[in-house]
Amino acid sequence: MSTQATPKRHPGNSNLTLWCQPDYYGLPLMVEKGPFITEYLEKFQLVTEKALMAYPRVFAARVDLKLPSGYRMPDDFVHNTVIRRFIDSFGAQLKADQDRAAREERRVHATELRYFWVREVSGQGQPHYHFAFMLNRDAYHTLGRLETERVNMFHRLQEAWARALQLSILDVSGLVNVPDNASFHLNRGEGDPGLAAFFHRVSYFCKNATKEYFGRTRNCGYSRI
Repeated sequence: MSTQATPKRHPGNSNLTLWCQPDYYGLPLMVEKGPFITEYLEKFQLVTEKALMAYPRVFAARVDLKLPSGYRMPDDFVHNTVIRRFIDSFGAQLKADQDRAAREERRVHATELRYFWVREVSGQGQPHYHFAFMLNRDAYHTLGRLETERVNMFHRLQEAWARALQLSILDVSGLVNVPDNASFHLNRGEGDPGLAAFFHRVSYFCKNATKEYFGRTRNCGYSRI
């Protein structure tokens, strides 16, 4: 673990500090995207730690959630109402799937939805969210095929974003983006390469660039369980 320097005060937000080191307490960062917001790194680390405390094997993934051109509910983005609707829908679908499996007397591995998100505005002025989530890997272990209409994890994400935007699932085609290297398997234990790879990938969320501050609303959110 490298020697850590004191974070620097954020020039545009007195409640935040900037992290300029190549790792965060031993976890690697996407250095070329720095500096990072210390408080976001702290919250993301907390969520991953809680997931691994709850389950020895964790399935984790990240996706990008884009707003359609000419989005007609800009206040929902400014106040993050749209991401809250998305999370509520995604969580409800997971619960319904587990309840259905229990009714059918199939083996069910309980899981809580743990997540971390950030709100960004690109250099082209395009608002979007980055969303990462973690589940019990004995319950779910893959996003599934992206081009299928079968009900898999990717389909649930699309359905949740459609409901959040109050659109049909056909209208959100292309708005839920799964980038390369989006899924990870984490294992409880010191030095897990899966955790290191996931933290490095999602440290991109915590970069200072492309964040805009709208009054008192937040650019970052996370599960509290």
